Amino acid sequence: MVKYAPKIEHKPKYTKEDIKQAKFNGVEYNTFLGRINRGWSVSQAINTPPAKKQRFTKEELAIMEANGIKKSAVYLRLERGYPREVAISYPPNKHWVGEEREAYRKSEQLKIKDRVYKKTENKPHLLTVPQSVEGGKWFEHLSENDIFPKRKVEC
Repeated sequence: MVKYAPKIEHKPKYTKEDIKQAKFNGVEYNTFLGRINRGWSVSQAINTPPAKKQRFTKEELAIMEANGIKKSAVYLRLERGYPREVAISYPPNKHWVGEEREAYRKSEQLKIKDRVYKKTENKPHLLTVPQSVEGGKWFEHLSENDIFPKRKVEC
């Protein structure tokens, strides 16, 4: 005779009313579930508004409005590799090519070179210590006896 285990009922941490309240407060369902799974309390998950991504500052938006550029055009320019200040400031239907672009690239390359090859500071501690050392007995042994002999390989 087979004995079956009693049916286990799953009690969720939240109710349908909680989900409705979260949607009413502007919290999407997936955001709500993610918060619950990360250990938030139900009331926190419902009442904390989702973070809004601010992609442009107010100054950048003002520059875009003054130049008559839409956000979609700026996004496209950024995807194409335009620098942020150029993508925001160039008027629509004007492409960033030619001498201006080359001048910008050269200036950026110079900035990178300055960063990479910046002048190193003097190292006074190296002046007090001799920088070349004469070899000892072990060095002489290694130089006299080739410890890695070359083999001829016939192909």
